[in-house]
Amino acid sequence: MKKTEELLEILRKELKDGRYPPGSKFPSEQKLMTRFKAARTTINKITEQLVSEGFIERGVQGSGTRVRDIAPFPGGELAYLGTIGSPYYARILHGIQLAAFQKNYAVSFFSPPRLLINFCLDKIARSKYQGLLVANIGLIPESFPIPVVYVDNGFENHPPNHASVTCTNYKGAADMAEAVLAHGHREILICSNYACTEEGRGCRVRGFRDTLLRHGLRDADLRVFHEPLIDASSANFLLRKMLKQFPDTTVVLSDSDGVASRLFQAMQGMDLPRRITVTGFGNLSHSGGLLKIPGVEQHPDEIGIQSVNELFRLIAEPGSVSPGMIEIETELVNLDRLPYLSPGSA
Repeated sequence: MKKTEELLEILRKELKDGRYPPGSKFPSEQKLMTRFKAARTTINKITEQLVSEGFIERGVQGSGTRVRDIAPFPGGELAYLGTIGSPYYARILHGIQLAAFQKNYAVSFFSPPRLLINFCLDKIARSKYQGLLVANIGLIPESFPIPVVYVDNGFENHPPNHASVTCTNYKGAADMAEAVLAHGHREILICSNYACTEEGRGCRVRGFRDTLLRHGLRDADLRVFHEPLIDASSANFLLRKMLKQFPDTTVVLSDSDGVASRLFQAMQGMDLPRRITVTGFGNLSHSGGLLKIPGVEQHPDEIGIQSVNELFRLIAEPGSVSPGMIEIETELVNLDRLPYLSPGSA
């Protein structure tokens, strides 16, 4: 009896730990006999006990024994508060949901108007959620009662019990600026419409500007245009304003695919003296493939996954201090759409 109980405990633990996924075939009695060097009668008793406890179920004759899904769903709940209305954030949310589901957790998504953010935070703080994922609403007070992870926001000075997951925004921007310069372009502008809560996009602008300065473009600060781009009309107005100041422009470095898309569309209705290339940040080719431009792939799915992983670490280790900003490596894409500029062709 002692051996039977020992083997039962081993198999119960393996089933609870997910060694045998729900719906998969459970090892046959013959395999269990070989593994544990146990008699058929012992293994048969163990199998019957696991069936009676609901861990496994016997199929129709000849189909074997299968593992049942014994874990109640959800085992816990997380909350996400912030941006949801773009293809880029759809990829982040996909990563969040995938990582949470693998840990048997559910996620509730909230995207209230800015005036209702504090009201929503209060509701979340008083609810059943074990952790909060935040995107583009600024810093949450250190006194907030559950762990917090900032998603796609690279805050350097967040509270010590919070975490921040983003991409290598500065490096990605610097790499793109280097690529543009290596293709022979010198008449380069920088365009952004980021809000004060979007720390990562501020890093991108600095990455663009610092790289131009390192390569001798002393008027780089004058080449930064930071204005709201609400619609096609505002994009058209900004484009004309930029080209009036810098008529020889050949490349516009934009800090988001949204900005790049609006500028690209505005250019289609203008009579330009030369081809102007717009670069993006986020990789729009993943959003239906409608617009492929030189850009920076941020891997938002991975940002979502690692945000959830870090949140679970904070939940499992109360009082732990975040290791600092966690960055997912960026990479340049669609560089075949970036033309080489020969000397004197500007």
